[in-house]
Amino acid sequence: MTIDPTKPLLRLDRPKLSERLNGKRRKLPGNKTFSRSRQQSRFEDQFDRVSQVLASSGSSGLITRDPTALLPETLLVFTVSGEIQNLARALKAIPGLELVGEDLEEDLGDSTDAEDEGDSFLYLMLPSQSALADIERFWRQWMAGDESSFSAPIRNLFACLKSIRRWSAQDRVSETDAEVLREIVHETPTRSIAVEVELVFRESAAQAKIAADSVVNAVKLAGGTLLHHSRHPEFSSDALLVELPAKQVELIIQRSDESLAGLDHVMSIGPQASISVKSDVSEGEIGHAPDELPGREPIAALFDAVPFLEHAYLKDRVHYDDPTDLQKLAVGFRVHGTAMASLIIHGDLNGEPSPPISRPLYMRPVMYARTAGSVEEVFPSDRLLVDDFYDAVVRMKAGMNGEPATAPSVLVINVSLGDNRRRFAGRMSRWARAIDDLSWRYGILFVVSAGNLDLEGLDDLPLTGFSDIPAFLAATPSAREAAVLAGVAAAIRDRSLLAPADAINALTIGAINRDRADQTAQSASGILPYDKIGSLPNPSSAPGLGYGRSIKPDILMAGGQEHVLPTVGATGVSVRPVPFNEPFGLKAAYPPFSRVASASALGFVGQTSTAAAIATRTAHRLHDVLETAYGSAFLGLSGRHRALLLKALLVHRARWTDAIKTIDSAFGAGLNWQRRRANATRLLGYGVVDHEDVLYCVKNRATAWAVGDVPKMAASIVSLPLPPSLSGQAVPKSIAVTLVWFSPTAPGRRSYKTTRLILTDLNGDDLGRLGLDKHEHQPDVNATRRGTVAHRVFTGAKAAAFVANERIEFRVQRERETGLGSDDDIGFAIAITIETDADLPVYDEVAIRLPIKPAVSITPLP
Repeated sequence: MTIDPTKPLLRLDRPKLSERLNGKRRKLPGNKTFSRSRQQSRFEDQFDRVSQVLASSGSSGLITRDPTALLPETLLVFTVSGEIQNLARALKAIPGLELVGEDLEEDLGDSTDAEDEGDSFLYLMLPSQSALADIERFWRQWMAGDESSFSAPIRNLFACLKSIRRWSAQDRVSETDAEVLREIVHETPTRSIAVEVELVFRESAAQAKIAADSVVNAVKLAGGTLLHHSRHPEFSSDALLVELPAKQVELIIQRSDESLAGLDHVMSIGPQASISVKSDVSEGEIGHAPDELPGREPIAALFDAVPFLEHAYLKDRVHYDDPTDLQKLAVGFRVHGTAMASLIIHGDLNGEPSPPISRPLYMRPVMYARTAGSVEEVFPSDRLLVDDFYDAVVRMKAGMNGEPATAPSVLVINVSLGDNRRRFAGRMSRWARAIDDLSWRYGILFVVSAGNLDLEGLDDLPLTGFSDIPAFLAATPSAREAAVLAGVAAAIRDRSLLAPADAINALTIGAINRDRADQTAQSASGILPYDKIGSLPNPSSAPGLGYGRSIKPDILMAGGQEHVLPTVGATGVSVRPVPFNEPFGLKAAYPPFSRVASASALGFVGQTSTAAAIATRTAHRLHDVLETAYGSAFLGLSGRHRALLLKALLVHRARWTDAIKTIDSAFGAGLNWQRRRANATRLLGYGVVDHEDVLYCVKNRATAWAVGDVPKMAASIVSLPLPPSLSGQAVPKSIAVTLVWFSPTAPGRRSYKTTRLILTDLNGDDLGRLGLDKHEHQPDVNATRRGTVAHRVFTGAKAAAFVANERIEFRVQRERETGLGSDDDIGFAIAITIETDADLPVYDEVAIRLPIKPAVSITPLP
């Protein structure tokens, strides 16, 4: 990798507003309809029973534990084929009926059900007999062919209906949550246990209070205690943290209707969110921190554990904000927060040092080391993690309770944390919903770690093909790599993102097996699982996909070369990750582990937390170099546009590695190209990013950027001058383009992302005259349209044919919105790169034709 600090990133002309092109309306998934006769055979009995309920004056005395019973004041689940457009709006025509949520079925691409077309789950609250009567009446009319009294979405509801049932205790406690609660009860059978209860979110504050009071009363009757209650309409959340006797938790595990799991006002019950970080303990070596100190207001924040603020690498470089005084509670070793802050400020301290970031790092502790002599760091046990996190960000950006904002200048927030008990399984986590709302509301880029699957129960990765440990150790590196990757593929259903990595507006960072260790280095414990450095994500790095099969993780960055230890169990040989030890991993500040230890100690860390910290540092360095190049013209951009630009540039140099064939083999032969692409995307996202490569251009590579806004039902045109020296040259070349935005969201709706920007691919004519084609090793174009990042690469070696002063245009189009749309203009950022392997003056030829020139007096990095 070569960079040239005298060639800063270029700024394009301001995007031009354009009319939206009307093309084919995008095909919506599913929407398979069924005949009236088929629907009658399936549902007539249920609606006959509704008639009986409505005719009975004593309906409240009917048996209500039957999951097929449709009764007033219950939450019903309608399973429908595909997505029904505008259903929420249509249901508002039924007085009192409330659509409180929608989910979509997770698609892992291996279903054999002929009717499995991506189902939707609709959650309807029936608050009264009249609402139930309306549903029953519409059903009768639809069966009779009379659709005059209701709208098309309700007609489609009946035509696409696959099942109706009550939301029950079986639904409220997932198998994963039940298993975690079972382990907690086993470990602490005589102690009260903290449980999180998410209530069915009601838009009416009065109805919400009635529901919450009802559940709190049930908690007290069960011998429990309310610890924390928080309602946030901003992301449709109403949650309780309660403590219950172990015997009551046993009933929840059993999904008993006599437990809290049987209450109609409850949406879900699970263990308290858990962020517990344990780090390897070693004294490490002594470092020498640089002398220069930062100034001005911070633009990056770290929400993490209480750090060791007196460390030489952190002292006077951190804007520390601790309103809950966790510092007093942090009596153990403050490893994680210290290391993450060090990595953001200084980067990897192994090898040649890099300049520290130019501004102080805002740091808000949300965890602390609770036990003296221990490296375990935890979140406060009597608080709802998500709600306190949300309020902390609001306090930082906008102020709270009459107090001013503590750091309104922050653009990027690092979250190198993951809820150990919340693995993504198709439904958006509360923490992700909170982050998505904050990102849109305040224009913040959240950089989130994908999560580490090194917890008990997930750390063992079963392998096939080895009779014992000696056989595994004796295998060739390529054979071990194939076996470990096949183990990851076989367990992919149980290996998913940890909350809040599923947030669609955030950048989710996975960990590639890369660090600065010498290639001949040997580990004191464990063995490298992969044959080649920098080719595959670490075994513990959580794979995707994200919500609605969106691309997650977005990118991979250096997370150290993780080693594994082979073990033998009931299923044969397994491997599990081992802690990082010198020289593997990234070197960072460590707290002193004894009274006589140095305040300049360094140690080695790794995994996705480390990768996210490096991504945040890279975002800060991008801000530094853009400020240097464009001064007030850059700082004069809105905070939202600057945050978006950092997001775009972080993704822009992402490329897949050469491990594609290995990944294909691991997931099995005979899959179609879409499934093979999806499998690679699960592991690699958009690709691996070199943190140095994104900062500058070089002679034969020009990267240019622009920011803008797209009104509703409109488009923006962005154009890049083409370098004349490429015309007529049959040389390897490429064009890459990256579009990002923050979308408003509609929690509880299938169309959770309410705005959709489309980056139009280069058409056949453009590709032909440029001698390019769509690059094979990248995510499918349809996948790029499911999140808030669209990244495309075009490559080729044919001769280009264009004339002098010609430009290439990219269209950023705002698509029709589904569900709850937004009337706001949507801000975006775009980055475009044109490069060649040939020694041609691409940068200078592009730069000279752009009206906004960067400063030329840029001091090279040491």
